[in-house]
Formats: sequence, structure tokens, C-alpha cells
Amino acid sequence: GKEIIKRNWEEACKILLTFISEKESKIALEARKWLKENWGNWREAVKKFPKWLDIELAVLNYLIKYPNDFLGALKNIHRRLLRLFIHSYQSYLWNKAVSEYIKEITQNYKILKLEIGELHVPMEKEKICKLKDEKFPIIGYDTNLKSMKESYRKIIEKILKEENIKTEDFFFLEESYLSAEGSLRNIIAEPENLEYEIKEDNIYLKFILDKGSYATMFIKHLFL
Repeated sequence: GKEIIKRNWEEACKILLTFISEKESKIALEARKWLKENWGNWREAVKKFPKWLDIELAVLNYLIKYPNDFLGALKNIHRRLLRLFIHSYQSYLWNKAVSEYIKEITQNYKILKLEIGELHVPMEKEKICKLKDEKFPIIGYDTNLKSMKESYRKIIEKILKEENIKTEDFFFLEESYLSAEGSLRNIIAEPENLEYEIKEDNIYLKFILDKGSYATMFIKHLFL
């Protein structure tokens, strides 16, 4: 998502095609590792990538015809998925900003270790109750830094500088479907209709969360 926002089309393709996840099959891992070491050999790469990686194969087949058109290659990916990449990056920035904000307002917090970095979770009941009424900005092309409260603005400006991006980078003139506006998201997400059932050594949970909230994060917080 970040490389798309920065218009680094080749780097975005490189991440899509060569990023290695240990959860993938051996054949997929080997194909990605091979391409990382032989970047640009699209024709041979197509032979190595398994058929179920249809998105990657669509990108590779396009690059065989147009070797340096990385933006065109990305356009072979469904628009909804491309937007998901950008929204994921927005969520990453939001989590990073909120984590910084929590560090500023309280010293009593727990740290969750995630693949994308550390997330600070407040532990004081008073602070948690206060945060329930706060909505933190999600960075987008229409994010107005001047109109938000100073504590939010300073954190967002710091993160934008660290990421080397600007709010206007989220606006795409030609590829307008990639444009991502800003919004507000509750800092504290409370689950609704929470139910649980214990069977032998297992706990089964059922609940509803607001859009943009993740069940995995809620479950991790339960066991802090």
C-alpha cells in the first residue's frame, strides 16, 4: 500500500511478487525467492509460480508483454484488491498514530508485539473510559491537519515525516479509484452481542465489532 501511495510502481510489484510469508506452500516460497534473485526474468518466473497464485501470474504475464510497465501490471489486479492495499496502509498509519497518542497520555500500558510493529494498549480504567469518547483521524487526501486538536496534529505530522509521505499523496487524478479519503475511527472499539461457550479445553467466542476493528486484536487484549 505504501509503495502505491508513493507511486513506486516497480517496488509495489516487487513486494507483491517476492514478499515471503512462511505460511505459504514450499513451491510458492521457492518461486518468490527465485524471482527476488532473478528480478526481470518474467518468462521463466511464470513457469515457476503455482497456478493458484492467479494474481501474481496475471501480473507476470503482463510484464512479459510490457516489461517496464509496472503501473499497467498492477492494473491487472482487481480494483477492489488494490484499494484494500491502500486501506491496509491507512490502518497501519492509524494504529501507529494511536499507539503514539496512548504513550503520551498514560504510562500504564501493555505492549502488543505485532508483525507490523508494537501496539500500545492502555490499562487504566479511567483512561479507557475517556478514550471511548475519542475518535482519531484516519489519514487520507482530505485530512485537515489545521482543524484537528494539537495533540493529534503533532503525532500525525511526525508520522507523515517518518513515512516520507503527504496527505495529498492519497489522491490519484488518473487512477481515481485508488484515491482514499480520510475519516475518523473510534480509538476504543467495544464488541457487541458478546457470547462465549466453553467446551472441554476450548473457548468459543461470538461478537460483533465496528468496521475497521479486528477480532484478533480484541482476543489478544482479552489475555493481556
